Amino acid sequence: MTIINPDNTEHDFNVLARTHVADSYKVTLTDEAQRLVFEHNGVVGVVSNGRLTFTLSQVVRPEAFYYMKVEASNGLTVGDYATADYALADYSIFSPAEESDEIYRGKIYTTTQTELEKFKAVTRYVTPTQKENDFIVYP
Repeated sequence: MTIINPDNTEHDFNVLARTHVADSYKVTLTDEAQRLVFEHNGVVGVVSNGRLTFTLSQVVRPEAFYYMKVEASNGLTVGDYATADYALADYSIFSPAEESDEIYRGKIYTTTQTELEKFKAVTRYVTPTQKENDFIVYP
């Protein structure tokens, strides 16, 4: 899920897209509560290390969910993204056998909060000091 600030009208996106060949994209945003659809054609993006970066100008409602779909405007070559383990985890497509212009789909949440929680992956596992049944009383 991507989090954007509704106070801004310019929004930067960085998504993990399916392998494709394109120089422009069609981005569709759908307001999930009001079912309003906003289409952006000819969006220019940059692909680096499998990630697509682009900017959209869109006024959005605060504290709202949007559905985003990105399509390649001039063709697609299906790569290993569709069959990768992470393909379903980020609302992506799982159709490796058929070609499609859709290279990404995901959710957007709009909020003005700036102090979002940050999480880190730890490198070692800490074993618990108590066992689950330490406080069970047996007859």
